[in-house]
Amino acid sequence: MASQQNPFTPGWGTQPPVVVGRQELLSKVGEVYVNPGWQNRYANLSLIERRGIGKTVLLTEFHHLATDEGWLVIADSAGRKTGSFVDRIAASLNEFDLP
Repeated sequence: MASQQNPFTPGWGTQPPVVVGRQELLSKVGEVYVNPGWQNRYANLSLIERRGIGKTVLLTEFHHLATDEGWLVIADSAGRKTGSFVDRIAASLNEFDLP
């Protein structure tokens, strides 16, 4: 049996104009931001899939859902960057107007 080819081309983080076929997942993750708690099975979520399948698109959508509910969101990537991850997160926190 031949392996199935992915019909999509990775967009390298570009957001499509419409996210199709992910409404149920987005709805369930959105519920976590409205009613947070460890008992919600979507409170901890790992996105593991082949390249080009839309993981970054989903993460961006999760970001929007969280900010729409008033959460402070820090976005960082694992690319080659200066400083430690913790230092970058701390620097990002300084961008928020926290009490």
